[in-house]
Amino acid sequence: MTARLTARGGPAVEARVAGIVADASATLRAALPSSLYRAVLLVGGYGRGEGGVQVVRGEERPANNLDVLVVTSALGTVARGAVKRIADAALGPVAARAGIGIDVGVVPAATVERAPCRVFWYDVRHGHRTLFGDPDWAPSLARFTADAILPSDVRDLLVNRATLLVIDDSVLARGRPEGDVRRQVVRHGIKAVIGAGDALLFFLGGYHWKNAERQRRMRERPGVPSDLAALYDEAMETRFRSDDAPWDARDLAAWVDRLRAAARDAHLAVEARRLEKAGLTWEGYPDVALEAIALEAVRGGPGRWLRAAAAAARSRGLPGRASRAVEAGWRFATARDRMGLALPVVAYGVGDSRFRAIARAAVRARGDSPAALRRGYLGTWGADGDPNFPAAARRLGIDVEDGGGPG
Repeated sequence: MTARLTARGGPAVEARVAGIVADASATLRAALPSSLYRAVLLVGGYGRGEGGVQVVRGEERPANNLDVLVVTSALGTVARGAVKRIADAALGPVAARAGIGIDVGVVPAATVERAPCRVFWYDVRHGHRTLFGDPDWAPSLARFTADAILPSDVRDLLVNRATLLVIDDSVLARGRPEGDVRRQVVRHGIKAVIGAGDALLFFLGGYHWKNAERQRRMRERPGVPSDLAALYDEAMETRFRSDDAPWDARDLAAWVDRLRAAARDAHLAVEARRLEKAGLTWEGYPDVALEAIALEAVRGGPGRWLRAAAAAARSRGLPGRASRAVEAGWRFATARDRMGLALPVVAYGVGDSRFRAIARAAVRARGDSPAALRRGYLGTWGADGDPNFPAAARRLGIDVEDGGGPG
C-alpha cells in the first residue's frame, strides 16, 4: 500500500486522482453484492503509486486510465460476465465525470492462485491498492516472485511491445502524424523501449515491480547498453510526467529509428539468454528458436502434444531446407510463436533472405518488402495477437492484410 497515486504529480492532481479512486470504489462497492467478490484492487500505474500525469497548458491532469481488478469467489463464466457488466455499468458514469477511462478486469481467485508466475501477477502482488474486500488476498500470493516469472512470458511481453514499433512504422509511412495520432506514436515508442529494457533487465537478474526502481537499475546495471539506458530513462520520465510541447518539434521518424536499434540489440540479447545460446546471431535465430519450440512440444506432456499435433496438421512446410528438429518446430509453432519468429524481420529489418522468407510465410504476407511484411504481420496480430487491434488500426488509418493462422 502506498499513500501516493502518481510518481511526479503535485498536490492538486494527487487530490484529483484520489477523488476519482474514492468515487469509483464507493460506486462499485454499492453495485457489487459482497458474495460475488473476494477483493477489488486498483492495479496498474496508480495501484503502484506511479500513475502518470500530463501537463496541459500548465495544468497537471491524470494521464492514465484507472485499472480495476475484481477478484471473484468461485463463479462460472456466465457469472463472471455478469460481474463485468455490473462493474462496467456502475463505473461508466464515474469515468464520464472524471474524464478518464476506467478499465475493469474480472478473474476468479482460484485461477490466480493456481496460475504460473507471470509478470502481471508478480506486479499485482506487490503493486496494488485494495479498494475493498480482503486486504490480505493479494499479499498472500507469496510464490509470485521476480525470479519465478516464466521466461516465455517475458519474451511474449517483449514481442507485444516491439509490435508497437511496427504500428508506428505504418503510421509514419504516411507522413508526419498530427494531434492524437502523433501522441499515440509517442506512447507506442515509450512502451516499446520500456518493454525492451524490462526484458533485458529480467534476463540480467534485475527486474522489479516498481518502475522507479527499474529505472534506477537500468542506469547502473552492468550489461545494459548506454543508449538503451538513456532512452529508457527518458521514456520512464515521460510516462511519469508528460508534456506534448517538447515532442511536437521532435523528428519522430528519427526517434523511432533510434528506438529500433536499441530494441533490436536488446531483443537479440534477451533471446540469446532465454534460448541459452551464447553468440546467437539473427541469421541463426530462426533455427535455434524453432528447435526450442520442438523441444518444448516434446517435453510438454499430452496436452502440449495434442495442441502441437493440431497445429502441425494445419501447417505448411518451412521455406527452404532445414533439419528435422527445425521442421518439427515450424509445424508445432502456434500463431503467436510464428509472430514472435517474424517480429525481428518486420520490426528491425534484420535477417538474410532465408529469414525473410520464413517471416513472410509465418504471417502469410503477400510479399517480402518492408511494407508487405508489416501489413501481413499486423493482419496476423489483429487475428491472433490483440483482438482490439483492428479497431485501433482503423483509428490510426493503418492498412493491414487479413492474417492469422498457420501458413
